[in-house]
Amino acid sequence: FARLRLSMKSKGAVSGAERKDRDAEKRQVVIQGFDKKSGLGKRLATQIERGMLKVACPKGESLAEGSEHYKAYKFQYKRLCTHLRRNNVLSKKLKTGELQAEQLASMADETLMAESQKEELQQFRQENLQEALGITAEDFAHWTPSENFACPRCECDKC
Repeated sequence: FARLRLSMKSKGAVSGAERKDRDAEKRQVVIQGFDKKSGLGKRLATQIERGMLKVACPKGESLAEGSEHYKAYKFQYKRLCTHLRRNNVLSKKLKTGELQAEQLASMADETLMAESQKEELQQFRQENLQEALGITAEDFAHWTPSENFACPRCECDKC
């Protein structure tokens, strides 16, 4: 068995202990990143990372390079860093305890947005709806008269 383990290690196989060590290293880098980028402190950064891990690896899966769980973990890190950078109120709520740090990763993007971002998103949605319905003046070009088609109301080809 010892030879088998040595040959597997030399071929790139990783033991459970080594995998846990690698996962712990990745997690420490993320914690340091949250601490440095958001200024929330190590305790809150650790709680945010723990919540991130629960979302990305709900059954305690490994953060193996290239795995779907590792991709989800990295996505959560980037997403939360972006929200913390753009929304100062979010950081204040975390510091005061109004918002639970471990639950941050499981929250929807719209919940994590600043009020100005929410208003901008709502305005964008409203403009898209109006454009889809053909309500705005810019959309009249879509209804250009043509002799190639018959009007469904009057069956005239000059509408």
